[in-house]
Amino acid sequence: MSTIPKGLQDLTSIVKLDATGQTRADFSLIATQGPVCNYDVDRRAIGDVSPKDPNLVMYCPPAPDMLMRGAVNAPRPNDLGLQNSQTPGHPIGPEVVDDPVKIPTLAQLAYKWRSILKGGPQ
Repeated sequence: MSTIPKGLQDLTSIVKLDATGQTRADFSLIATQGPVCNYDVDRRAIGDVSPKDPNLVMYCPPAPDMLMRGAVNAPRPNDLGLQNSQTPGHPIGPEVVDDPVKIPTLAQLAYKWRSILKGGPQ
């Protein structure tokens, strides 16, 4: 809980005033972040809210450049995080790249287009 105030403070660093005085969040979308671990699950019918037991033996095998989330993937002594793991997931998505693609915002595209039309820096 002690990291939440710092995290919120860091989050405010992306908020900026634009030319019109409006407050906007300034962040970038990274499109080539790398693969993620995935495993298939049985789909249920729409509206089926009956209780279902979780599958406790699925896991994501540790791998370099693999984006994994969840407490089971946190570092633990003696591989306790993989204890009882029987059904491995598989990677999906593009490989991690050295120079990730940043998807520009509409404002950045408009600025670039105006610069091109005026013969400015490319």
